[in-house]
Amino acid sequence: MASSFSLKELNISNNSTLKFKSNLEHSLIYFRNGSCTVNIDNTYFTTIHHSYILLRDEEQLILTNDQTNECTIYVLSFSYNEFDTADTESLLSCFNKDSLNKCRYIVSHSENSMRVRTLLVLLNMELKEELYASDIFKSNTLSMILVILNRVVLENIEPEKKSCKKGLRLDDVFVYINLHLKEEISLDKLAEDLFFSKYHIIHEFKKKTGISLYKYIIKRKLEYSKTLIESGMPIREVYHHCGFGDYSNYFRSFKKEYACTPKQYYNQVRSKSILSDLNIELKL
Repeated sequence: MASSFSLKELNISNNSTLKFKSNLEHSLIYFRNGSCTVNIDNTYFTTIHHSYILLRDEEQLILTNDQTNECTIYVLSFSYNEFDTADTESLLSCFNKDSLNKCRYIVSHSENSMRVRTLLVLLNMELKEELYASDIFKSNTLSMILVILNRVVLENIEPEKKSCKKGLRLDDVFVYINLHLKEEISLDKLAEDLFFSKYHIIHEFKKKTGISLYKYIIKRKLEYSKTLIESGMPIREVYHHCGFGDYSNYFRSFKKEYACTPKQYYNQVRSKSILSDLNIELKL
């Protein structure tokens, strides 16, 4: 298969900046741990862990880690000339300029986006040792990443196709929740947007996941709130950014889920950061 690619694991220490521009045609940046402020052609946004950014060859990415923790990213860059065709199902469709304008930044909580990160980890492991049929494994894994990545992009930029589906797909629910984490998610509005009855969605979600839809929404919001706390956002602002109606509701939910208060979690994060800095100084 005529392709060339590289996969690098990079660590961005706190209060530092990384500039990236690949010499290959397409790049996928995966944030395995931590978060950064991103600048692409003077467009700024903040990432969270387990999220992705798509880049074309002419684009430069500037990552600034202004958080307290180190940020770890995977950078997958590749050229796949044989896929660059007029075929509407080309594996490079997700890197078209029109597609990037609609869906460049992807949060990884749908089933398909989780598969992408699993494949990236497998590919990274394969690159570290030469095993039987390693070239075939690497080439096929890269193809699988591109197939699933295109599906993830389509989930985000073509929501109108949901009205034509025959049955409820959990991916649709996961994507919807992801896109509305900062809001108070109404089950009535969710049902309306997904073209199913509220009771059908609640029943199917519990049947397929073993957890109630309400509990899952709260769990995802709390996970997101931990990321914001780790980024240094004041706790009294965090609950508002996670779509909780009031602070007392957020406080009770956080303590019930993690057996500590938001303030205690902040202190834990801060202590780990101080210890990490101290260890670095001792090594020096």
